[in-house]
Amino acid sequence: MSNAVISYIDTIFGIAAKGSNIRTEILAGLTTYLSMCYIIVVNPTILVVAGVPFEDAFWATIISACAGTLIIGLYANRPYVIAPIVSQSTLVSYVLCGVLHYPWQSVLGASLIAGFLFSLFVISGYWEIFILSIPGTISRSCTRGIGFFIAFLGSSNSGIILVGVMTVSSPYLRDIQPYNLFVLLAGITVIGCMMIRKRNGALICGILTCAILSYALGIEDLPTAIFAAPPAFPGFQFHPDIEAALTPTMVPVVAVLFLFTLFDSIASILGLSSLIHRDGYPEKSTELRKSFLTTGISMMISSLVGCSTSAIFIESVAGVQEGGKTGLVAVVAAVLIAASLFCLPLVTAFPNVATSAVLLVIGLLMLAQFRILSLSSREEMLTAFVLMVTMSITQNIGLGLSIGIIVYPVFMLAAGKLAEIPKAFWALVVFAAIFLMIFPY
Repeated sequence: MSNAVISYIDTIFGIAAKGSNIRTEILAGLTTYLSMCYIIVVNPTILVVAGVPFEDAFWATIISACAGTLIIGLYANRPYVIAPIVSQSTLVSYVLCGVLHYPWQSVLGASLIAGFLFSLFVISGYWEIFILSIPGTISRSCTRGIGFFIAFLGSSNSGIILVGVMTVSSPYLRDIQPYNLFVLLAGITVIGCMMIRKRNGALICGILTCAILSYALGIEDLPTAIFAAPPAFPGFQFHPDIEAALTPTMVPVVAVLFLFTLFDSIASILGLSSLIHRDGYPEKSTELRKSFLTTGISMMISSLVGCSTSAIFIESVAGVQEGGKTGLVAVVAAVLIAASLFCLPLVTAFPNVATSAVLLVIGLLMLAQFRILSLSSREEMLTAFVLMVTMSITQNIGLGLSIGIIVYPVFMLAAGKLAEIPKAFWALVVFAAIFLMIFPY
């Protein structure tokens, strides 16, 4: 790469000013992509349950992920990936469309309206009053809670924990597939040794080690091909039924999607931001604003192309831990997502266990922030605990944060510190209470 190209890229993203380099940013983008590429296959299969044709769901997933990730990379200059998230897709397919029998076109219309309202909320400036009123206890708890959630997700990917499956087998070690456990431990060993030796690329090497061992031990079959033509493009169609979404019966759906995105975005953005600014210096409000606005715009884009709500993918933490600090990480990930169209057999065969070790190590690193937790501040300790547990057992970051926001004033009241809570924070408490009351569990 010529010096002129390097200088141009650095000018766009300010890589050197943020203490990074192009090699690290590209490696971080690759790491993030490998950690989240499963959504390319998983999301369409979930949306099919709601009645969305597979080809439409597949292309909508790719387009919404590419568009959202490029916007947050080029506009917000953040090292995040935006894509349809599993929790929202599951909510749409299995609850709103499956149990409550809303047509999927109406739900997409509600998502489009919720995204528009979310964008207006950010543009109006009111977001700053609420978000910046969040106490440091909640912000730090978001990081710890996401760390616990990520570690739990890694355990699930490894096959050690079966999420959402009732079994009569005992939870002892003898019930664990020994090959899966070996792959997990091998990946942790590789990552740990490289981190101790302060070698770059520890996470990507851990992913590749786990993937190779998974194929070698027969946990996952080797792909029959690497390249293949993508599913037929169905053409651009306008799926959202806005007229139906504006009826009184859809008001709760719009409210749920809006609040779901609000709390999920708060937890994800604050948690990831604290990792980028390890010295404790918070992001400027203008940088936070761009991240939140991009989320609202991406939410509208995903609805327009026929996909469930897109938001910041929490697996973006993999690239951040690899050292990514700028939007170049997102651009690299977006290019790889687009390239997946022609490598679908390889993406489909990529083993889930390959990312298990990385997610467990990342969860540990995020939980390391407990070292700054004062055990004498029991209200902070209890708030962090509630956030960590609820995010993990519900597999829902936004739901966990909303519960944490509810219990925090209770603990502060018990500690005699209720007056220390900012007045604007009480509005978030009201929003959290409404969200918990109308959420379709």
